Amino acid sequence: MADIEQQARCIRLNVNGEWGSIFLREGISGEGERQYHWCELTCNTSFGVVGHYWGSMGMPAARFLAKISRDYALDKLWGLNTDVYCESTTRDNLKAHLLQERRSLTNDLSRDTARQLWDELTDADLDNEHSHIVFVYGDDYWSDVYASGCGPKSTIRNPQAEGFWERLWPAFIAELSTGAVPVTLATLKPPRNRRTRLRPDTEHKDCSHG
Repeated sequence: MADIEQQARCIRLNVNGEWGSIFLREGISGEGERQYHWCELTCNTSFGVVGHYWGSMGMPAARFLAKISRDYALDKLWGLNTDVYCESTTRDNLKAHLLQERRSLTNDLSRDTARQLWDELTDADLDNEHSHIVFVYGDDYWSDVYASGCGPKSTIRNPQAEGFWERLWPAFIAELSTGAVPVTLATLKPPRNRRTRLRPDTEHKDCSHG
């Protein structure tokens, strides 16, 4: 089985105080009509260290990575840490739930019960995810709400992941796409010491090695 691999590329970025060294390996495996593109991406950045391996992209990495969406990219790179617990979001959403229930047509929640739940929520310790779980499952009303699948959301998109996407990803894609060499069975290793014109706000170094 043929397996052609390009040299590893290292794109170094410095964008408005945020930095990153993003390493990319890619290649083609298989033969004939069963060839498939793969790539391995490792990002060591001011927003954290993340990475992912794509085993069958259908196209070279430069094209594939430029097309993927924000949510898809962050889900792959951050995994279970894509969303994180947020105390203020949790408290606001729990209060919004009580208000919505009081205003609903069924109005199953009495005024006195709603006031008691509101006061308990105001004083509740919701500093972290564990304390949130202890609070909601230690109360009959809230445990029933969450057991029914209607529990208010307690997470937000990871600010580190969003910062990476907004501040570094566009610069990475721009540098990756500059002078990208398509990967084919005829592809040889890219030229050594290839120099790319720097953008004013981006520092880039292509770290090729044999």
